[in-house]
Amino acid sequence: MAPPPPNLAPAPVPAPTAAPARPACVSRLRIAGFKTFADPVALDVPPGLVGPNGCGKSNVVDALRWAMGEGSARTLRGAEMDDVIFAGTAARPGRGRGRPHAGRRQLPRPLRRLGSDASMLHRPGERTQ
Repeated sequence: MAPPPPNLAPAPVPAPTAAPARPACVSRLRIAGFKTFADPVALDVPPGLVGPNGCGKSNVVDALRWAMGEGSARTLRGAEMDDVIFAGTAARPGRGRGRPHAGRRQLPRPLRRLGSDASMLHRPGERTQ
């Protein structure tokens, strides 16, 4: 079979180009009622997290994971999601809800939902507002 004439040949299909990658820049993390953060606290997110054992570095990372959409209690180092809400101490009552919120700059599209109300968690039976 003869090839088609040059003017009837199909146009070449260009290869898809990937969008340029944009770095995720979380600039601030607000935490309230999450794990050991009973009172609301706002942290500037540093390029690295350094501190002595037991100072809460892992809880800060867990709060960031939760704000980014992690929903697994196991990944957040709890047996169930109720474990990530401040449970209280002998001197302080527990909280009915916990919420981390990540402030951001130029995040890639999959992470645009940071800080949405989907990251708020209420204890069973607690009133939602």
